[in-house]
Amino acid sequence: MIDFHSHILPGIDDGASDLDTSLKLIDLLKNQNVSIILATPHYNAAHMSVDDFLNRRSLSFQKLALPGDISIKLGAEVFLTRGVDSIEGLEKLCIENTSYILIEPPMEPWQDWIYESVYKIVLRGLHPIIAHVERYMGVMSFNRILKLLEMDVISQINADSLSYFTGRRNIIKLYKEQKFHLLGSDTHNLKTRFPKMDIAAGKITKYFGADFLNHIDKNAALILSNKKPLI
Repeated sequence: MIDFHSHILPGIDDGASDLDTSLKLIDLLKNQNVSIILATPHYNAAHMSVDDFLNRRSLSFQKLALPGDISIKLGAEVFLTRGVDSIEGLEKLCIENTSYILIEPPMEPWQDWIYESVYKIVLRGLHPIIAHVERYMGVMSFNRILKLLEMDVISQINADSLSYFTGRRNIIKLYKEQKFHLLGSDTHNLKTRFPKMDIAAGKITKYFGADFLNHIDKNAALILSNKKPLI
């Protein structure tokens, strides 16, 4: 499997606090049948420049010595703030060697500027991936979320949301609208936000079928190759 959203790089954000934690999270993911991890540390334009972030990410990544049977691809989870669509170097925050960029809108009812900002990112030739879409269903109407997902964007679901009733209910609604495109652990630590990719794989197979699990993993592979996913 491909984990399309994680915070496993050491000491760069609120994810893995040190190298030991990073290696343990990576080992857990490996044991959950994950072969590729997308490392997406938080980026907030209000706190640092793109180049400063990339330098910090590079230094963090260089600390890792990975086994040959698992690989890490670099990206970022870009917090959507006013004006982020026009910052210099936004393209550098895309998943490496692609035009796809993971975007985290604010956890609040989305106003018009949210849709306008995502549209401007698309106009720059980038392909937004909306992080953990199901989580926003607790703070606004489903129609407001669908309005964004009907744009030229991809949706990513968190694995642990499949472990509880409300999360599964939200994900089932997204699945019925064909808006479940990618799966990520969004893992941050070993205690409260540890990876549950194996549990999620079982739930997806149970509720949607093994073919759909293969479908979303194929989507992930296509995006990492900078190709259009199978929507």
